[in-house]
Amino acid sequence: MRSAALAIVAFLVVAIGCHAHRTEPVEPSASEPPDLNFLEDGATTRNAIRERLGEPSGRFEDDRILTYRLNTKYEVIPGTLEPGSTSLDWSEERYSLVLVFGDDGVLERHRLIRFR
Repeated sequence: MRSAALAIVAFLVVAIGCHAHRTEPVEPSASEPPDLNFLEDGATTRNAIRERLGEPSGRFEDDRILTYRLNTKYEVIPGTLEPGSTSLDWSEERYSLVLVFGDDGVLERHRLIRFR
């Protein structure tokens, strides 16, 4: 069920922000930038992430899933997807960070998705 939720969120991020662009997951162990190395599945809390990265660009399932837009330097691009809005300007951004949390607020898994 949780894998399905992550897949749905990844699809929404792609559909909302990057209508015709290709995406592909970036393997965190191989190419995750140093600024995101603090993310540890099963250990990092939602509050610690928000303190470090700021407000997410997207929130889903009562903040169980958060997304952040990142540029090519892996810097967080500010801006949120407001309720009822269908898109954000993704012209310069190249990555979306998708974070899935458990009921206890601890990061269960994360994925960095590259847009082409």
